[in-house]
This record gives sequence, C-alpha cells and structure tokens, in this order.
Amino acid sequence: MRHRLIALPLAALASLALASAALAGGWAQVTVESAPADPPAGGTGTPIELSVFQHGVTPVSWPSLTVIATDSNSGAVVRTQAQAEGAEGRYVATVIFPTAGDWTLTFESAELEMA
Repeated sequence: MRHRLIALPLAALASLALASAALAGGWAQVTVESAPADPPAGGTGTPIELSVFQHGVTPVSWPSLTVIATDSNSGAVVRTQAQAEGAEGRYVATVIFPTAGDWTLTFESAELEMA
C-alpha cells in the first residue's frame, strides 16, 4: 500500500512538470521582411525574406521553417521550406506560385509553435 501512495504523488508531480514545460514551451513569431504585393506565377520562384523571433524577442536560425501559401480564391496551397541565411533569425523561402491570386502566408515549424 505504501508504494501506491508514493507513486501517485510522483505521477502527479511528473504530469505538472510536463504541463508547465508545454505551457512555457517554445513559440516563435515570424515577420515577413519582403514579399511582392502581386507575386508572379510560375518562373523560378519568388524569394520571400523572413525573420524568426523565439518568444517574439530573440532571433533564432535553428528551427526548421515551412512557408505555406494559400490562395484565398481557389484554395490552392503551396508549401516551401525556408532556409536560414545571413544574420541570426533571417530566412529566405523561394515560393513558386502556380497562378496569380490573393495569396496568404502562414508558417509551420516542427520545433516551435507559431504565434
């Protein structure tokens, strides 16, 4: 019986520790530094410069970053991997837009939540 009494508080402490780590966890803010208002369709792609700030403050270049472009008219989606380039926190993604349209950019990372 004594083992069960010790195991329950330890399990509760472990779950609190995991929950607080997840709540405090890593998130990032992505700022688009340059993107054309009307990106051209096709071609070799349109370079888009981005900055990534962990917790909205510290520039970071270690996380993977995917740029997701969605056309609000057709629903078409294009996913492109961004590459860290230049100063800390700077990324460049070359997006090939299949058609002209009203494209919205969002971002995804396996290591950080996007704010």
